[in-house]
Amino acid sequence: MYAVTLGACIGIPIVKMIANAIYPYFIANTAMGMNLKFDWFLYVGILGGVVIVYFVISSILTGKIKRIVPAEVLKNRE
Repeated sequence: MYAVTLGACIGIPIVKMIANAIYPYFIANTAMGMNLKFDWFLYVGILGGVVIVYFVISSILTGKIKRIVPAEVLKNRE
C-alpha cells in the first residue's frame, strides 16, 4: 500500500504537469480559454480514489486466492 500511495503522490503531479504542457496543442484551432488550475482538495480526492481502488482490487484478489484449495494446486502441477 505504501508503494501505491507513494507512486500516486509522485505520479499525479507529474501527469498534471504533462497534461498542462500538451493541452494547448490539442485545442490549437479553437478560440476558448480554460482554467487548468487544480485546488489542493482535488489532489487529495484523486489520491483518495487511487487508494480506494487499490483496496477494492486487493480485496477482490485476496478473496479469489483464499478460495483456492492447496490440494488442487498440488494436483494440477506439471
